[in-house]
Amino acid sequence: MDKEAFTLVELLIVVSIIGILAGVAIAVINPNKVRGRARDGVRKNDIAVIKGAIENYYAENNIYPATGTIPFGGVWANYLKLVPQDPLIAGGASWVQYCYASIDANNFILCAKVEDSNSAYVPSGASPCGGIAVTEAYCAQNPF
Repeated sequence: MDKEAFTLVELLIVVSIIGILAGVAIAVINPNKVRGRARDGVRKNDIAVIKGAIENYYAENNIYPATGTIPFGGVWANYLKLVPQDPLIAGGASWVQYCYASIDANNFILCAKVEDSNSAYVPSGASPCGGIAVTEAYCAQNPF
């Protein structure tokens, strides 16, 4: 009665090694950082969508909207059915909302707070609105 099989000790060693390798892989990948970068991508896209709506507003009214008039997370009649809001706010977390400031009739700044400082971008000569630090801001402004 010769049976070729693994012993219980051999199986436990293999399972332990797989567990250790999985733990190391998770630590190296850092899923929270990866999720943050993904949310930063959503923020950049949202800023582009909102900027397009602001430019449509300007095309119709010959002036940029006043500060505080863009309803983030709400309806902006004639421009956006639903103005995007930060993905963390949508998930119920406390986070800095997107911000918009009209500098004058022909200039504006629109910013989002990013989680990865490598995603930060502030146009030269501009200052982020909403108290967001330059190293944490992704901003857009009027194209001219």
